[in-house]
Amino acid sequence: MNTKQMEYILELARTKNFNRAAENLYISQPALTYQIKTAEEEIGFNIFERSGKGVYVTPAGEQFIVAIANILDELNHAIERGVNNNNRYTRTITLGIPFRSCLSRLPEAIHEQKKRFPSVPITAKFAYAHYKIQHPSDFDTDISFALHESFTKLSGFREYPLYESHLYAITSAHDPLAKAKVIGKAELANRTVAVHSGKYPPIMRRIRALISSIHTGNIELAHDFETCILLAETDTAIPILPGFLLEPNPKFAIIPFDTEKTIPCSLITSSNEHRDSVISVVKLLQDIYKKKHQNDIL
Repeated sequence: MNTKQMEYILELARTKNFNRAAENLYISQPALTYQIKTAEEEIGFNIFERSGKGVYVTPAGEQFIVAIANILDELNHAIERGVNNNNRYTRTITLGIPFRSCLSRLPEAIHEQKKRFPSVPITAKFAYAHYKIQHPSDFDTDISFALHESFTKLSGFREYPLYESHLYAITSAHDPLAKAKVIGKAELANRTVAVHSGKYPPIMRRIRALISSIHTGNIELAHDFETCILLAETDTAIPILPGFLLEPNPKFAIIPFDTEKTIPCSLITSSNEHRDSVISVVKLLQDIYKKKHQNDIL
C-alpha cells in the first residue's frame, strides 16, 4: 500500500461519500473506488461497508485508519526533519519556539541579524514540542527556547540563559483589581484563582503547588492557556500565569503576582554548533533581553 492510497482511505473515512472524497482529492470517483478496492484486497479485510445510504467504516477499518493516520504523521515529521537538516546546509537558521510570546522581541533580533548576515535567513518554528527536548534526536532546530527547570541536561546541548520569567495575575480590564500594582494573598481573598492543569512541563505543577500554598480559596483548574484567558475575560477566575506565555492586550490587566519565584528561560543549541551566524542570533537575543523594555512582560 502506498501513501496515496492511505490518503484516499483517510479522506473517504472523513467524508463517508465516494463522490465528495473524489472531488476533494481531485480524482474521478471510479479511480477512487478502484484504489480503495485494491487496498482492501491487499490487506485482506474491508475498511469500508457500502450501502445505499452511504459509506461506513468497519470495526477493523476504524483501527486501521488510526494506524495509517499515525504512519502518515510520522512520515510527514520525518520529511520535515529532513528539510530542516537540509536547511542547515543551505545556511538557513531555524529557531524553535512553543509560543510567540516566549520570544516577543525576536523581530528586533531578526532585523539586526539581517544587517550582519544578509544571506542567512531565520525561520521560526512554532511547536509545543520545544518545551520537551530531552534527547538529541528531539532537537530538529538550530536554536530552541527552553525552560531551564524542565530542560534535561545532556552532553549534546549548550544552554544560554536568556531571562527570568515572573508570575502574573490576569484580570479583565474592568475588574476592581485591574488597577492594582501587585496582587497577593490579601487581594485574592474571596476570589477564584485559575491555574494551568494541562500538559505543560513540570514547572507548571510547581506553580500550581505554589498557588495552593498561598491561596486558601477556590482554585479552578484550566486545561489550556486559552481557557485561562477566557476565565479572566468573563470574570470567572483570576489566572496566575508565567510571563513567557503573555503579551500586552487592552482587554486585560496583567499584574505582578506577589512572589519571589521566577522561571529561568534559556536558548539551547547543539554543543557542536559553532557557526558565527547562529551564535550571533543567540547573543543578540541575550543582549536584547538584558535591556528590559517597558512593554516587556517577563
